[in-house]
Amino acid sequence: MPGINEDDCQFLSLRDRTALLSALSLCRLPAGLEPAAFMYRWAPAMLDCGYAAKWRPAYPDSVFLAPLCMVRGQVPPYMLATIAPAVLHELVHAGQYSRLGPAAYLLCSLPLLNAALLEPEARRYEKLAERDLGLPSA
Repeated sequence: MPGINEDDCQFLSLRDRTALLSALSLCRLPAGLEPAAFMYRWAPAMLDCGYAAKWRPAYPDSVFLAPLCMVRGQVPPYMLATIAPAVLHELVHAGQYSRLGPAAYLLCSLPLLNAALLEPEARRYEKLAERDLGLPSA
């Protein structure tokens, strides 16, 4: 993931945050996961990485979003629903970090372990969210 410069990031507007949380409320969530407890930020650097959303341990309370379809500083609500599964995928990683603790999570995030230990749960919830929202599977 590219380096994220917090000075270049913007918090979602109340309208965009509400639309995203509304979409996430329609999705099956892991027990104890509260999407409203997180901050969501538009991060222009995300446009270069190929991901719609990313969470990192360095920013445990934030999910960074690629500003894919901004129009006059806002994203149409339906676009936020289309990235909700990717956001949920990242929220699952935040939950794993909280559940495992920093040291175990960082160990599990090593490339070979990540694919076997962290990604299956995150992908499962992402796929469930696609179904819950009636979106085509990525």
